[in-house]
Amino acid sequence: MPQRYPLAPDHFGEDCHAVRVVPDKALMKALKDLWMINTDEPEKRLAMLPVILKLATDFKKSKAVVQAGPKAVAMVGALIDYIPVRRRELMKDAEALRKVGAQEVGVLIRVADWNGEPIDRTTAFVSFESAGMPTINERVDVSTAGIKVDEIRLRPEGLVSLSVKSGTDEIRGSARYEFKPGTKLLKFDAVRHHKVIKTRAKSLDEVKSKTGIKGGAGFDFKVVKVNGEVNREVEDRESFEQEVEWQIEVGLPTFLPFEQKK
Repeated sequence: MPQRYPLAPDHFGEDCHAVRVVPDKALMKALKDLWMINTDEPEKRLAMLPVILKLATDFKKSKAVVQAGPKAVAMVGALIDYIPVRRRELMKDAEALRKVGAQEVGVLIRVADWNGEPIDRTTAFVSFESAGMPTINERVDVSTAGIKVDEIRLRPEGLVSLSVKSGTDEIRGSARYEFKPGTKLLKFDAVRHHKVIKTRAKSLDEVKSKTGIKGGAGFDFKVVKVNGEVNREVEDRESFEQEVEWQIEVGLPTFLPFEQKK
């Protein structure tokens, strides 16, 4: 049987339903707000507990709970009794974070495609790992400025991992990070890697067929050299009488290794 967590909004809603009482809206909102705070921010969770205690105490005395009967009163009472237990747990968590030297920092990751153009209007998943700390996972929108993560609590050394959707590709990478006490912002450059493909063909369509490259020139890949001419613009249907040498740059689904800017 799964463990019950009295401060979880879903569990509280289920408990209210079981004793036939409608959950207090303000109390439910406070529980949801508490649930949304990152596990690496125990101080913020601690600050929510007095608010929840006051709302729960008022709810227990409310007409709706009293009329619902002893089981409803006991259910809300159990939530109130759990709050001091949770406070002690959070205080231990906060002390543990202080001992490992964690601090709040912001993160900015510039994300560029293989051709130097920014990757934007998509979604990224970023995770942060450091010894003695819970893994932090963030889902972030990508803009032309890159990926911005508001203040999170990290140790001075760790690993940041990144996954970005670009068309049908999912580009992944990771980097070690480090910072000195007092640092406010970590900056990274994540540039998509590429490879160069060489082949012989009569047309760009034939190049695609032979190599498996998809998309359009200048967007999904770049024609670096064709028939000895560098950076020549080539139409998809343009063809040569004889096979010529083609040199194509195409992006890879990786940022590895991307770099922290000092």
